Amino acid sequence: MAKIKAHSLTGRITPAVMHTAFRNVRRNRGAAGIDKVSISLYEKNLV
Repeated sequence: MAKIKAHSLTGRITPAVMHTAFRNVRRNRGAAGIDKVSISLYEKNLV
């Protein structure tokens, strides 16, 4: 299998990828990041 070089993340970070990542963080009870946004606050702002 050939490895694909990607010079930009544009188009690779989709809403579906973000929702999957959020579900994983929530399931693992992740902590707020450097911006101090908690999981519950982030979840309230989901579209």
